[in-house]
Amino acid sequence: MLAGRTYGAMMMDNTPVRNQATPSRNEILPSDEAMETEDELQKLISLVQQRYHLAREKAEERVRAFLDTYTQ
Repeated sequence: MLAGRTYGAMMMDNTPVRNQATPSRNEILPSDEAMETEDELQKLISLVQQRYHLAREKAEERVRAFLDTYTQ
């Protein structure tokens, strides 16, 4: 929980939350780490899809919007 808000609440209202330890999108990952990251992203999208009863595309939109708040 961040500042009294649950992860679910953050996903639903897209409120930006910035973590200074998060690397920028310009940093490069080795290909094996990039593949692992993509696998984890797909798992996260599936979890959001199931938990909030969303279409896959809508779940992916919400996850990517949430993650973009960390990389801007």
